[in-house]
Amino acid sequence: MPTARFAPRWSLLFALAALPSVATNAAAAEPTAAAPAAAEPAAPAESPRAVIQRLTRELETLVAKEKALPALHAAIAKVVSGQIDYDEMGRRALGETYTGQSDAERATFRELLAKMVERSYVDRFEPGRKVDVRIAEKVRTGKGGRAQVKTVVRVGKTRADVAYSLHPVQGKWMIYDIVVDEASQLSGYRTSFRKIVKSEGWKGLIARMRKSAAGDAK
Repeated sequence: MPTARFAPRWSLLFALAALPSVATNAAAAEPTAAAPAAAEPAAPAESPRAVIQRLTRELETLVAKEKALPALHAAIAKVVSGQIDYDEMGRRALGETYTGQSDAERATFRELLAKMVERSYVDRFEPGRKVDVRIAEKVRTGKGGRAQVKTVVRVGKTRADVAYSLHPVQGKWMIYDIVVDEASQLSGYRTSFRKIVKSEGWKGLIARMRKSAAGDAK
């Protein structure tokens, strides 16, 4: 069976759509008494694997249920928007260039990034098109509460290894990266966004993102 290297954008769509780690330094203990441990944030009730499993089922249900292409695409876009952490993607892709912007500028960036992801994602789905997803039992965990769920996706005769990177946000697992056949969606954004910022500045990046979100590749 041939192996298809899906473009990073396909994956986002596909399973929707969580890199430097954030370390927490423990306070030094006094010689005579140990410092009190900081309270850990409440862990999400749903496991990372259960999140991907649920999303996969939701997508399969939508593809089988919705017969009209516009309705299917609108429904999938809604699912995607609710599970991807665009703020985290911005932080990890652009670092201080992103965090140094005003609240309004960051909101504009997130809105455009969401449209880019949704557009590339929904365009890959068709009513009744069967997609087979196998989710690995073992979930990789990392610093800062991160987790990675690996899957194998088959569409017809094509196959792709798709891994979802997630982190906990206010009691919910959110996706911040999707890796397809070892190609990271976030790394792709990091490379292209930083290159544009270096040559055209923040306004140039936003202008390009507007065109991309609108479907203009020029």
